[in-house]
Amino acid sequence: AELLAVRQHLGYLPEHNALWETMRVAAFLDFVGRVQGLDSTRLAERTDWVVDSCELESVLGKRVAECSKGFRQRIGLAAALIHDPPVLVLDEPTHGLDPLQVVAFRDFVREIAKTPGAEKAVLFSSHVLAEVAAISDRMLMIQSGRLVLDAPTTELVERAAAEGVALEELVLRSARRPEATP
Repeated sequence: AELLAVRQHLGYLPEHNALWETMRVAAFLDFVGRVQGLDSTRLAERTDWVVDSCELESVLGKRVAECSKGFRQRIGLAAALIHDPPVLVLDEPTHGLDPLQVVAFRDFVREIAKTPGAEKAVLFSSHVLAEVAAISDRMLMIQSGRLVLDAPTTELVERAAAEGVALEELVLRSARRPEATP
């Protein structure tokens, strides 16, 4: 019972988005919303919001398999957001997207994280440091199960500039040190 309660507070977009390819997008969102326990009224409200926010109107009648990689990511994000969770976990969400889709995705994530009255904690996992720096307020690095870096992104960027090194180098130092850093 506790696990189900925790899941209701989490939205999760995995790196390899597990979508039912034969389902139509509208049916898939309806299914996910019902699994999350939304009643018909709330489901209709949230579906309208995710369709609008993720710009899915043009693909609602299509089967998931007929959608591009970019649309599949948006469908997965809509599914993660449909129940309006306070915590959103995104694992390599921009992998395989073209540059315009990446920028649009970043902007959208920033917007939903700070929507007044519906702020969300967004945990963004990526191996691409530039992507993390571009979207995150705070950077954390976990290596071998240990937290080796935890600092505001702006602080790390300023520190790297002051030391005359690339941000990547500064972060790599944290991974190489046996003790936790900043």
